[in-house]
Amino acid sequence: MKASYVLPCYIPDEDIMTLTRAAIQSFRKVKAELVIADDASPVGGGYLRKEADIYIRTSENEGYYSTITRAIKLAKGEIVALCNNDIRVAPNWLEVSEKILKDPEIASVHFKMLHYDQPMSFGDKVWTTGKERWCTTSFCAVKKEVYEKLGFYDPFYKRGGFGDWDFWIRVREAGYKQAYTNKSCYQHRDSAVTSRMHGENWWESEEENIGYFKQKWGKTPDEFIKDEFPAQLEVDYRGGFE
Repeated sequence: MKASYVLPCYIPDEDIMTLTRAAIQSFRKVKAELVIADDASPVGGGYLRKEADIYIRTSENEGYYSTITRAIKLAKGEIVALCNNDIRVAPNWLEVSEKILKDPEIASVHFKMLHYDQPMSFGDKVWTTGKERWCTTSFCAVKKEVYEKLGFYDPFYKRGGFGDWDFWIRVREAGYKQAYTNKSCYQHRDSAVTSRMHGENWWESEEENIGYFKQKWGKTPDEFIKDEFPAQLEVDYRGGFE
């Protein structure tokens, strides 16, 4: 199956540029199209343009979900790997994804997330239920056809919080399953870009997004998780794939 990396980028400084270079270097270990959506980065536009198979750039910062949607629409792969630019990915992710996504009921594959400096490690398990709390968009593989059937991310959510929760709820409501596996993994620098843009406590200032989420789904994001997946809250997030 042909695959595309979709990498939305906002690079404010050389520290994030270093992380972005490391991310792209890890992507190069797997043959896949690289679609970069540069959301008006102050730094690194020339490098991004050179590295990308498809490169687009906004004239001003539009926010994560508008940017990633534009890139997904351009991606030619049957599998779309959504990527943050503060990650490094294991080279077996596509092989693992192809096997899992053969199941027509599975929409996406979500991998074990490690701390950025934690050595990559691999297990032998795949789950198709019971791990919904682990459904992150920092790095995951999604069938392009799912977007074509269900639509894309709600552009109201400007930052990285809750817009992906909103989308994954729609995926599950449509009857799809989501797969979770420790057969592959990725290293993550935990919201390095978002905290640089909006401050270390950015998650606490999401009142507008939280209100919009509640308007759509009848609950705040925290209430939704507590009501829908209470047992999953008892498990450490990073240990949830053991």
